[in-house]
Amino acid sequence: MRKLLKLIILIILIKLLINNLIKIKKIILKRKFHKIFLYKEDKKMILNSTNLINVCMALDNNIIYPTLVSMTSALENNNNKKNLLAYHLLLSDDFKKENIEIFESLKQNYPVIINYYIIPNIFASFKSWSHGTYCHYYKIIIPMLFPNLERILYLDTDTLIFKDLSKLYNLNFNHNFIIGAQATDKYIVKKYNAKIKLYVNAGVILFNIKKIRKYNKDIELLYFTMKNCRKYKYPEQDSINIIFNPLVGIFPYEWGMREIDSLDTYKKYCEPRYIKKYPINGIVKAISKPGLVHLTYCFPKIYYRITKYRFENDSICFKYQKLFYFYAKKTKYLPKILVKY
Repeated sequence: MRKLLKLIILIILIKLLINNLIKIKKIILKRKFHKIFLYKEDKKMILNSTNLINVCMALDNNIIYPTLVSMTSALENNNNKKNLLAYHLLLSDDFKKENIEIFESLKQNYPVIINYYIIPNIFASFKSWSHGTYCHYYKIIIPMLFPNLERILYLDTDTLIFKDLSKLYNLNFNHNFIIGAQATDKYIVKKYNAKIKLYVNAGVILFNIKKIRKYNKDIELLYFTMKNCRKYKYPEQDSINIIFNPLVGIFPYEWGMREIDSLDTYKKYCEPRYIKKYPINGIVKAISKPGLVHLTYCFPKIYYRITKYRFENDSICFKYQKLFYFYAKKTKYLPKILVKY
């Protein structure tokens, strides 16, 4: 009797497993792989008549408010009403579900789509950065996660947006796999003899999903990062550059800017060789009217109101700190942001 019971249970388990495999296969075949990780989908996704600007961000419980302010800055400057920003937030597996209400509050003031995905801790064996989280690895699975899209814009949470994102989102790929902001490649070329035509920062990337998947670069990127994550200094950034080169494009500087206030500051703190890729007039124009600023140079981050800055003169970081709090005031969480930072 007991043997028969075990056999029945085994048959049921096998059947359940087969059904789940069939279900997963159907999801993948229907180009809805993201559904596997989807925690909460915005019902407004059914608005097929709207031009969606798909933006992906990765976060955990520690960077909720900077993410909120970054999203607010983009929504405030979304001047083309025909376009609708659709945010795809990749959340850590320990993300507190009550924090989702913080992002949902944006819908009270702006037309916006927000989808939430819980990413299981599949990167636990990967090299961890100083802050001890693995969110920076989420960007390497983006091409696999959104096979239903032709392109998607990835933004780090320490970005502020000052112009309509549709101008960045609709850039011509010119046959490239990705477009990004140029960064220094000295260390990776010198230490690892990597063949890099153009090295870009992984904090702001426009992914050509359609082409990446056509050439199976999505699987190649995941495998390469997994294999080499302990070898390279910036595991996911270095992997992205090695796998996608030489088909890597560069943003106009207004969309690839980091915090500077003059051409002199640019020449002092940025690689002089960048000027070969970024025309001087483009740099000057971007400084006066940037489209996006990736806040990488100020440490600690600019949302900490009492801090020592990287620059000898703190006017640069102070300038962007004021802009951060300008957009923070447009959220309903300013008091909590002030208390936290």
